[in-house]
Amino acid sequence: MGFFWDTKFHVESCCSDSPTPSSSPLWASIVSILNSHSIKITGKTLGFLNPLLYQMAKECPNCLKDITVGNNKCTSTICTNQCKGFQAACGWDPVTGLGSPNIGNILKYITKLLEKNKTTITQRKIYLNFTELTSDLREYFSNPSANLTEKLFPWIYYSPNNRTVNDFKGEKNSKGIVICTGNEHFGVALVAIKALEIIENELPIEVIYSTSSDLSQENQDILRKNYPNIRLIDLSTMSFNDNYLKLRGWEIKSYAVLASQFEQVLLIDADVLFFEKPSILFQHELYIQTGSLFFHDRPIITKGHIHWIESFSIQSNRTYPQRTQESGVVLIDKSRLFFGLLAICKLNDYHERHRITYEHLYGDKDTWWIGLHMMNLSYSFVPTMTAGIGQIGKKKKQTIICGHLLHYDEQKTLLWWNGGILKNRSQNKRDLLNIEAWNVEGQWRIGIYSCLSNNEQQPRKFTSRQQQLLNSYHRITTEVFHI
Repeated sequence: MGFFWDTKFHVESCCSDSPTPSSSPLWASIVSILNSHSIKITGKTLGFLNPLLYQMAKECPNCLKDITVGNNKCTSTICTNQCKGFQAACGWDPVTGLGSPNIGNILKYITKLLEKNKTTITQRKIYLNFTELTSDLREYFSNPSANLTEKLFPWIYYSPNNRTVNDFKGEKNSKGIVICTGNEHFGVALVAIKALEIIENELPIEVIYSTSSDLSQENQDILRKNYPNIRLIDLSTMSFNDNYLKLRGWEIKSYAVLASQFEQVLLIDADVLFFEKPSILFQHELYIQTGSLFFHDRPIITKGHIHWIESFSIQSNRTYPQRTQESGVVLIDKSRLFFGLLAICKLNDYHERHRITYEHLYGDKDTWWIGLHMMNLSYSFVPTMTAGIGQIGKKKKQTIICGHLLHYDEQKTLLWWNGGILKNRSQNKRDLLNIEAWNVEGQWRIGIYSCLSNNEQQPRKFTSRQQQLLNSYHRITTEVFHI
């Protein structure tokens, strides 16, 4: 089949002295592209094209027209015989009688057609055996072939803009903050962004989401209008094929680090607030040594967790952390831990997370250190346990602090906490927490409001600077949530 562009092109093309067969370069290229995409998605070619062409002409009259009849009839006096025979240069197919006034319309139609059938993108390798996954990841580490890329990372291999794995290493020597948010957490994300201004953060910021159903166009516009220096990244259109990943929750975080244009990434949850400038974390000795910095959570690592991890740890005699990980703040240097980050992403891939990873772990949390462990890469935890921040209360003559999880460094410098100023953002976004004090870990009682008791340490008051920050964070929270 040839293509009929417009009257001028049609007449000039018909006058060609060199007849062109139906496999003209233009049409052959189009068919090749369509069949290539069809093979990637369905495993087979489009097959005999006439039924597709008739359907296209029916559904999209601006794509194809019958140029043998009516106003579309080929009227050239120079090449009438060529039209009645077949020359691709004449721009029509004698079998169907169809020609195209605009190739762009055809491409749009085909794109929509493939989108309708995107659910067929399920023919892929699903790793239910993590020993095999570890083996393939390590082989990819030493020999990143195209076959292994397609097998392990189809969401990159079939990305909507044909990017490659190496495109995600970030701008050399760049550092920045990444915040993932959707509509549900948009309010606390706005508080976090305003709080970063208050603490005089100097690092650039990216806000990352996946599809406009995750973060609405209205909320995107709010960010662009009020924070023009913040870079917004939609993973589904900028980087990864959402048909494979369906990123809507915890799992988005590792992919956000991968997609970030920063080489060194400070990932923070949308409800994280800081007592110190976030940039000081990049100066931590352990981060400088290993290229990662993690924080502990409250639960311990159980023997069951260890047994599961050991079941797919190949040639690894390393020790394990005693606590689970808190992933509210994560530092990763992609220049040193890139292949480990890919392993972390794989643990959070759609089928792997639903069928294996999240059956053993609480969301993405421990996938960060486990992914690096799988690749025999170094990682580091700040060598402190947790603390509590919140309101002072009494429980059976014990002084307790009810509120949120707080993190500090080896010098007892308060760094950050998650949960913000709200008592419980999932319960009530108008109920504010009266933050009066903090204390190092003792015994936790986890509930709607988590409470910490410590028989050996009395609650500690904040410095004047810390109290000023708390007052400012309280103010912007009331402004954002109209309290």
